[in-house]
Amino acid sequence: MSGERLLPDPLDEARDALEEAPPAPPWDQAPPSEEPQPAFLAPQEPGQQAGSEDPPDEPTPYAPRFQLLLGALLGIAAVAIVAALLIGTGPSSGPDRNWSTWKPDTDKAGDAAQEIGNHVAPSYRLDSGAQLVGVKGGKLEVADLPVRLALAEQGNVSVLNGDGVLYTLCGLGPKCSILSGKPSAERHLLLRREALELALYTFRYVPKTDYVVALLPPRKGTAATQAMFFRKDDLGTQLDRPLQSTLASPPPRSNSLGPGDISTLQALTGKRLFQFKFEQGQDASVFLVLSPFAVG
Repeated sequence: MSGERLLPDPLDEARDALEEAPPAPPWDQAPPSEEPQPAFLAPQEPGQQAGSEDPPDEPTPYAPRFQLLLGALLGIAAVAIVAALLIGTGPSSGPDRNWSTWKPDTDKAGDAAQEIGNHVAPSYRLDSGAQLVGVKGGKLEVADLPVRLALAEQGNVSVLNGDGVLYTLCGLGPKCSILSGKPSAERHLLLRREALELALYTFRYVPKTDYVVALLPPRKGTAATQAMFFRKDDLGTQLDRPLQSTLASPPPRSNSLGPGDISTLQALTGKRLFQFKFEQGQDASVFLVLSPFAVG
């Protein structure tokens, strides 16, 4: 016997078994991997390099038109949004509480002026507590005739264009004089204050009002000759800030005007005091002639 081993080699048997084993049926085979292949292994289109991205699409000839139409639509949408915001935050029918807590119910010159007069007049009182004057307000008319305003200054007379409102302050005495109490510089200053408040309300709430004239009551036994004349441009500062900061409410009485009140009223009304008279024109028109009568 040779020195060769008589027992079979286990490795040779295993190798022979693998070579002779039939393939596994399909249901025993592992499913193919569904993971995407790396780009360098994926099948390539002719002329495409491995690992490169798809080339961008070519722009169509309609792209510029589409972009223009889209921009126009976005612009229209923006305008619509702004308009909606303006409508939602625009002026309301209520008072402008940033300026005053009250306003007339209408902005028509004649009706609004009388509403303003009825609102302002009861707050001004004599020292006795009685109402200082009644106020008649309306368009710049006399006996239903329109009145032209003529300003006489330094020998020159100029007829003013524009729309005006006329107030008449009447004390219900003879020729609208004040029935009770004694005339005084303080009472006269209080009348000027009332005329100023009438003008401020009018310029604020009656559109297209260029000027306001307020005829003051005379002393007893005399005819009325004094008027307050205000242009809207003269009161721009006061119209831009709350009324309360210019004229505190309620108004003081003549015997309680303080130094601050007197100083403010002199500054705002001293150069607005005029002498007035009515004149008839050759064409039957009426002129209200104002001559400066400035006081302190």
